[in-house]
Amino acid sequence: MMNTQPKTFKWAKCNLAVLLTVALFVAACSKDKDGDTDNGDDDIKTSGFVVNGVTSNNTATVKYVAELPADGGNINIADGQDFIRFWATSVFDHALYIQSPDGTSGFSKMVVNADGRIEEKGVIPTINNTSTQIMIKDSETGIFQDRANQGKISVFDPQTLEVKRTLDLTAGPVPGNIAHRYQSFYFRGDDVFAVVRGLTGQDFPTILVHQANIKTGSYVGWTERVGDGASPIDYYEPFGQQSIDNQGHLYIVDAGNVGGSGLPARVSKIPAGSNSIDPDYKFEPAKILNPANIFLPCIYKFATIGNNKAICVVNSETPQEAIAIVQAAGGIQNLTREQINQIFSILATAASAQWCILDLNAQTVTPITGIPKVGIFVNGTTFKHNNDFYIPAVTTTETAYYRLNISAGSATKAFTITGATLNSMYNIANNN
Repeated sequence: MMNTQPKTFKWAKCNLAVLLTVALFVAACSKDKDGDTDNGDDDIKTSGFVVNGVTSNNTATVKYVAELPADGGNINIADGQDFIRFWATSVFDHALYIQSPDGTSGFSKMVVNADGRIEEKGVIPTINNTSTQIMIKDSETGIFQDRANQGKISVFDPQTLEVKRTLDLTAGPVPGNIAHRYQSFYFRGDDVFAVVRGLTGQDFPTILVHQANIKTGSYVGWTERVGDGASPIDYYEPFGQQSIDNQGHLYIVDAGNVGGSGLPARVSKIPAGSNSIDPDYKFEPAKILNPANIFLPCIYKFATIGNNKAICVVNSETPQEAIAIVQAAGGIQNLTREQINQIFSILATAASAQWCILDLNAQTVTPITGIPKVGIFVNGTTFKHNNDFYIPAVTTTETAYYRLNISAGSATKAFTITGATLNSMYNIANNN
């Protein structure tokens, strides 16, 4: 399923962490005549879209759009509202939940008022101003973590923002017992699964997941995706709740190792009825799409789309420019840190990745036709509208959204975005 990042990736660990934590901020909500849901608030929009971009000053410009343009049209966000940062981790009941957009500590609930202006509807205070993870389960339950409270997460009411209880997950193990945070939350029934990461963004040689029961307030246990025992596994949280299929299988997706070890990205599965990652389910899309691509066999922007399928960006090749650096060094094992940085920069921006449809049962990877290749860490969020999925394509020549025809496995350009560097786009009528 991505922050206020300048969209050019500088260096692996720093920028990837910043990519997912420093982001920009979003809003949404209001009741107009054509709103699809009445949430009891007559002064907010309940349909439409919020587009978030990064300005030349590395701040956020955010604009509400009532309707998508006709095919071939454009959305210009240059005249959007200005925020210090704007990145929603969850959209629910037409509201966007984000890290405080003015740069201070706390989480904000953002809506779109009757005039189409994005405004703050309420605040949840936190002690640590780098706290970023807030997620909504339903109209009665949300979860957030104040990073000042190690191993603990808070349950709150999304309507009133009242904190209802604290879940203590400190019984869960952490590699090296280092200071840590929860990078993302997944809901399944009354359970919440929380992925662990080092407090300052450190990755572990395993993807560790703690679990608690929201209803009982109790710690349940933990599970992990084991790597090669040495390489740190980079993890990118998806937007919202797009990682559970209609059968109740929960997918935890990582990017493999971006430092050059060749450890491939993996889709791991916690089967319905189980609390543990299935050790026999080892779906590695980049390795399947191109077994020869051993440098940064990465995937990104995973989202389930129904019928045991998902979409994501898959790095399908290593650009010749990067290969030349490896050859000059006499092999990957001889690369210096500076050379690895150079290769990462190339791979992050080169058109070497493809949007693909993943068959989660058959473990097949099928490139989507009609959409250009992109950099593996492409900007933009996917969203659904009128039963169609819209996927971003940012290239050297355009920033556009393409409409996916799932059955045909193809995509058609829907509209372009100008005025700022695209960061995200949200459909406030559809909770994504």
